[in-house]
Amino acid sequence: MKKKKSKGIISITETSVQEAKKMIEEYLNQHQGSVYPSDIADHYGLELEPVFEAIKQLKAEGKVKEAE
Repeated sequence: MKKKKSKGIISITETSVQEAKKMIEEYLNQHQGSVYPSDIADHYGLELEPVFEAIKQLKAEGKVKEAE
């Protein structure tokens, strides 16, 4: 008897940059230290583009800074 390999389904959520900003701030409040944009995108099932744009805006607003 042969086992079938099942493939997982990945769901990507489309979101606005404003919604992504709120999610990023929430994520950063819950996760101390340095995090990668991909960690946030994976956690919420988001595409990277709005996450990067939201981070760019949050940096310009002085709400986040790049890790050293």
